[in-house]
Amino acid sequence: MINVRYKQAIIRMAVIASVLSLLLICGVPLIPVGFSQGIIPLGVFGIVFTVLGFYGTPLAWVAFSKLIAHKGVYSLIAEDGVYSITAISGTLGMTPKDARDSVTYLINKRYLSGFTFDGADTLTPVRPGRDNADDVDASYGKCPNCGATLIAEENKTHCPYCGSVFRNKHKW
Repeated sequence: MINVRYKQAIIRMAVIASVLSLLLICGVPLIPVGFSQGIIPLGVFGIVFTVLGFYGTPLAWVAFSKLIAHKGVYSLIAEDGVYSITAISGTLGMTPKDARDSVTYLINKRYLSGFTFDGADTLTPVRPGRDNADDVDASYGKCPNCGATLIAEENKTHCPYCGSVFRNKHKW
């Protein structure tokens, strides 16, 4: 179950970080050139570019590196079908705690959809659209499979994110 949101987030953050880096590089020389040549707007743009680049570049690259740090775990689960924390941590040479944290991050950010995680060692794929009517009382408003907010209908509740369907045990 490859989620394009994760790959798009990596690309988007790489572009943002690169643009902010270029703004910093271009902004610094624009300040003296703009003001020494009497082109005030160019100097002001230089100041704005420098400030945006100076403060934004480190933040964007840190956000990008956080996304990249989870790429191995994401690939093992979504592309290779490895659903055990023990296997993931052994394959990637990380501690089981780090693997659990990475899986939790990917699920919470909704980059890894269609799985339930027991918090210990096992990810369980959820069949989209399956009828979980007898499994769970879904009247509390959150999907037990992915944590998204459920949408209530007359006699059933469904998850717009993973497609699971539940029967309402209580009226809303």
